Amino acid sequence: DVVLVAATRDAPALSEQLVSLSIDARSFEIETIDQMYRSTEMLGDLLGRVDAADSLVAAISEALDEVRSRVAGRDPVPVFYVVWSDPPMTTGPGTFVDEVIRIAGGRNVFDDAPLEWPTVGFEAIVERAPEVILWPRGDVSEGALERLRSTPGWREVEAVQEGRIELIDADTFNRPGPRVVLAARGLADVLHPDAR
Repeated sequence: DVVLVAATRDAPALSEQLVSLSIDARSFEIETIDQMYRSTEMLGDLLGRVDAADSLVAAISEALDEVRSRVAGRDPVPVFYVVWSDPPMTTGPGTFVDEVIRIAGGRNVFDDAPLEWPTVGFEAIVERAPEVILWPRGDVSEGALERLRSTPGWREVEAVQEGRIELIDADTFNRPGPRVVLAARGLADVLHPDAR
C-alpha cells in the first residue's frame, strides 16, 4: 500500500519513480532524535495508530530525560566516536550519535566539525584528547584493539595508550529508534559509573 523511503541522496528519484507507478511513497529523514519522534508520529498517523505512536514517543522522551537527570551536574567526558577506523571517520554536530553522547554526559570532541560525518586526522584526535573512545563492536576485535597501541596514528592517542576504548553495539547506537534509550543508558554507565 505504501513504500517508506529514507531520505538519502537517491530518495527523490526513487520516490518519483514509485509515484509514477501509482505507488504511494512517503519520505522521512531520521538524523536527529526530534526527527525520530516526527517519523514515529508520521507512521502512527499512516497506520491508524496515533495513540500508540504518541505513547512510544512519550516513553522514549521520558526515559532520555531520566538519563539526562542522572548525569546532570557532572563534567562532560570528552568522547571520540569511531565510525570508521582507516582513515578515521567520526560523528560531528547535529547527528543522532552526537545527541546520544550529550544525553549520556559526554562531549563529542568533534562537535564543532563542519560536517555531520567528518573524516579526521590523527593529529586532530590527539589534540582534542578524548578520554574515552567508542568503537563499534564488529569493526575490530578485542585482540585488534591491543594491536592499536603499536599502529601508527592510533598509538599516539592517549586514550588508546591507556586502554580507554569501549566496544559498543553499533546497531543499538547507530540506528535512530526506540533502542536509543538503551544506547544512552549504557553510555551513561560507561562515562559516569558513579551515577548509576
